[in-house]
This record gives sequence, C-alpha cells and structure tokens, in this order.
Amino acid sequence: MQVKVDIKKGKIVTNNTQVRDFITSREDGEYIISIDRINPLTTTRDYQKAYFDKVDIAVECTGNDRYTIHDAFKKHSEIESTKDLDILEWRKLLVKFQWWAYSKFDCIV
Repeated sequence: MQVKVDIKKGKIVTNNTQVRDFITSREDGEYIISIDRINPLTTTRDYQKAYFDKVDIAVECTGNDRYTIHDAFKKHSEIESTKDLDILEWRKLLVKFQWWAYSKFDCIV
C-alpha cells in the first residue's frame, strides 16, 4: 500500500484516513513501514547512486565487499547488468533490493 502524506515540522499532516485504517487493521506482528520522499530522484544516474548507497549500507551490515553484494543481488534478480535500466526499472530495483537485503542479511537499507 502506498499513501501520500505530507510531513511538516516532524509530524504527518494529512486528512487521508488510509494510513490510520491500514495500521489499525493489521494483525499483531512486526512490520516495516517505509517512508520515501516523492520523486527526489530524477535521472538514472541519481537512481544508480541511490542503489549503490544502499549496497554500501549492506556492506557495512555484512562485511562483504560492494561487488559481492551487487553480484549476488543481480543473480537473485536474474539481471545481467544494471547499466541500461530506465527510471521505472531503477525504482523497482531499489525496492526489491531493500527487501532482499532485509530477508538475506537482516539489514535495513
């Protein structure tokens, strides 16, 4: 589920009840809630940098080197290269990498 909210002075400002309804309707358990800024990345280069920033966080969590993690993720995702990805593909890849790093290494990136 994705919902647009505004944050002002450290507080969520919205008339949208979807967030409250979503949280109160969940079963007991652990959840990850991701808050992403809307469209802070505008070029494929921006996305590539953001991806490798996340890879570097995984490096710190695991002790593996950058290219070991990158290559393992590419193998998991069944992609040969990230070189020619468009912006939509980069967006999907970033989300997929976040979940992969969490499930594989228990690392939140």
